[in-house]
Amino acid sequence: MIGNDIVDLDYFESPFYQHIRYLERVCLPEEAVAVRKSKNAVRALAAVWGAKEAAYKLVSRSSNPPHFVPRDFVTDLARRNSRRHLDELQVSWNEKQVTVAIFGNAQWLHAVAVFSPSCKLHWRVQEIRKPMLQAITPKDESESSRQLAKELLQETGLKNLSLDFLGKIPALRQRGSCYREIAISLSHHGRFAAAALAWAPGKSQPHAEAQSGLVMGGASRAA
Repeated sequence: MIGNDIVDLDYFESPFYQHIRYLERVCLPEEAVAVRKSKNAVRALAAVWGAKEAAYKLVSRSSNPPHFVPRDFVTDLARRNSRRHLDELQVSWNEKQVTVAIFGNAQWLHAVAVFSPSCKLHWRVQEIRKPMLQAITPKDESESSRQLAKELLQETGLKNLSLDFLGKIPALRQRGSCYREIAISLSHHGRFAAAALAWAPGKSQPHAEAQSGLVMGGASRAA
């Protein structure tokens, strides 16, 4: 299973997201202290938010929490594991432990949550296409994330699978039956959409290289 969340960092630069009440609504006291002490508080807050949101999407697939309460999801910032292009956070909810991989650049931050850190990931982030000088609509957001899902399936050689939804949760189908070997998650925020796949090592591994972040976008293109 998998959950993912994309964060448009431009939004976290605004006074609303930096206000103390927002920080207290999202973070537990120790998390808020860590965000304030960070060298880049905007990015740190976005990472905490993205990790919690991705973890919520993951646990929602099996536990069905009634609604998202950010402070119910605890990020263990003391155990933060940083490598060259990846931050890894541990998030807990009730008795469940979640590993969240965080990728990003100067414009966006992408959080991908799995229960097992040994899961293989394949993901993509892309700027949402829209008509010139027009605002992004919910339809644009939905179509962009679904198109990313189709591209990921094609890249991994899984052309026989199709995207479906179980309620609001995205799933994969093969010849009309639910395909559970590989999990998929979609998200969008601001200017960006994202999609991610996860599969267990040794199980129906796609052709694409594991842990590959295929980043598209940068400049807006007309639809």
